[in-house]
Amino acid sequence: MRRAESGYTLVEILVAAAIAAFVVWGLVALADRFVANAATLNARLNAQATADRLVERIASDAVSAWTLSAPTPDEIDFFAEDGSHRPFTWAYRYDAATRRVTRSTGEVFDALDGFSARAVDVSDLWNPGAAAYDPLFARSHASSTTGNALVALHLTGSGVDRTEVLASGSSPTTFTVVVRFTPSPAPIATPTPIPLR
Repeated sequence: MRRAESGYTLVEILVAAAIAAFVVWGLVALADRFVANAATLNARLNAQATADRLVERIASDAVSAWTLSAPTPDEIDFFAEDGSHRPFTWAYRYDAATRRVTRSTGEVFDALDGFSARAVDVSDLWNPGAAAYDPLFARSHASSTTGNALVALHLTGSGVDRTEVLASGSSPTTFTVVVRFTPSPAPIATPTPIPLR
């Protein structure tokens, strides 16, 4: 009697190799999808953090500015005076090629796909058809003056689409309040108490 040799046939080896190749291809595709999703999430988180930081910084600047304007869609300018009444300005400019917003002091905000600033009339706050409409101001009215201009800022990025309406917080107005000063009355003399014996 002849003894059977143990081993695998060529067909069995080819089938095993095909199954192994299919499993490896599936693992590589899964890892590639995981890396792509992680990169997308990272880009979204970076864009959201940059947008939050930029809006917080610009809103803070708007509160201390006398006026703000948007001379071009990729720029916001601020004007104020220091304690010695010397005027000074600063600006934020967007460069689409580098996807970067730069403050005139050198501060940089990266990872934004779009930055658009435009002047908005103050009457748009209560106009339901306007982009700057806010229901809080639906029944209010104000006239436009040089100091109270509004700027609508629109930021876009990976998963970010944000619009903010900015107003100068300390803009001079066209009216003055005059208060008549009346000196306080002279203090009333109170008698010194006599000690009891």
